[in-house]
Amino acid sequence: MTALKQINPPKNKIIALFYVLGGGALLLGITTGLLSFYLGHHLLYGVTREVPWGLLIVTYASFAIISTGLCIVAAIGHLFKAKTLEPLSQRALYMAIIAILAAFLAIGLELENPWRMAIWMVLSPNLTSNIMWMGLFYAVAVVLMIVEFVLGQLAQRKAAAVAAGLASVASVAGLVGLITDILANSNLGEVFGFINAKPYWYGPFLSIYFISNACLMGFSAIVFFTWAAYSMFGWEMDEPLQKALKTAGKFIGLFAALVLFLLSWWIVNALAGKVFGQYDTAKALVAGPYALNFWFFEVVLGILVPLIAAIVYKGREISAMAWAGLSAMIGGFINRYDLIVVPQTIPHYQQFNVVAPAELATKFYPYVPSVSEFLVFLGALGLICFGFVAGEHLFKGHIAKH
Repeated sequence: MTALKQINPPKNKIIALFYVLGGGALLLGITTGLLSFYLGHHLLYGVTREVPWGLLIVTYASFAIISTGLCIVAAIGHLFKAKTLEPLSQRALYMAIIAILAAFLAIGLELENPWRMAIWMVLSPNLTSNIMWMGLFYAVAVVLMIVEFVLGQLAQRKAAAVAAGLASVASVAGLVGLITDILANSNLGEVFGFINAKPYWYGPFLSIYFISNACLMGFSAIVFFTWAAYSMFGWEMDEPLQKALKTAGKFIGLFAALVLFLLSWWIVNALAGKVFGQYDTAKALVAGPYALNFWFFEVVLGILVPLIAAIVYKGREISAMAWAGLSAMIGGFINRYDLIVVPQTIPHYQQFNVVAPAELATKFYPYVPSVSEFLVFLGALGLICFGFVAGEHLFKGHIAKH
């Protein structure tokens, strides 16, 4: 394994802060989630019959999408032998595992009986259920990603003949894991896309949109986490790593442009068609109560900042692209919030005036995340922060032999 060159003293206070705040948030989130099983989810969480999917489903979807994106980044460098991106593969694969575990934590504490999924998936699987396939594919994908990562680590510590064999097995696990991860992500899109009661979701578009977002999130995350690691620990970036990050920065711009293209036509189609549910949701986003979310967080932070940064710097200024990547991830999270929550706030039968008298006075069902939901979200985010710095310590910067 190549040794890291120390050029600056590590920022121990910041590293300790990641450990303390990340670990503390993780424990607080788990405690809050476990308390919800005892007191009742209906008491601690802000979801209702009308808006049953709230902040924790948003958290699950966001971190799962980031995980898929990181898995794609790792595969481009490791499996498909793109030498330019290969220095990013080890860290991308590790952070993909941490991100999907954070997603599992969020949805596990959101469901009232999460164990039923595991039990009945084995005893009586529903082959027509998208959620069943999504859960199965993600479970298989995370196991295969762990196998690939462990074998990759072992291969770096063994003799050449043994290392070659381990690397071959790791590549097979990685390829199957990549396929199942992409299938899981596309199934996640169709969990929403199959619901024809919500016209804003209905159709095959979300599977394509989620994969495009996954690529944007994956390249954004790997540039940010790699830059953050080397800045915090005071390591020197060698030339291959710098080249890899500059290339990844260009991909951030490419996928930001693609997401902007898809989102623009989605909104235009919803506004032009004036289909109930589609039109109401789009109008709420562009000129309604969620306009700040849409224009500032989704469009400016999530798309325009990384796109403009990629155009201006052409991926060459690594620190600038790292901050642009963080901006993309923040905007992407709000995009998932708006995508999941806003369509649920449109009253189902308002177009027919088949609603309770009290609902006639409002156009939206209310939803505000509860304190407990926010704490569980912080717990999942804490797992990512804690896992990030722990991984840098345990795996020495994820430097692999090339």
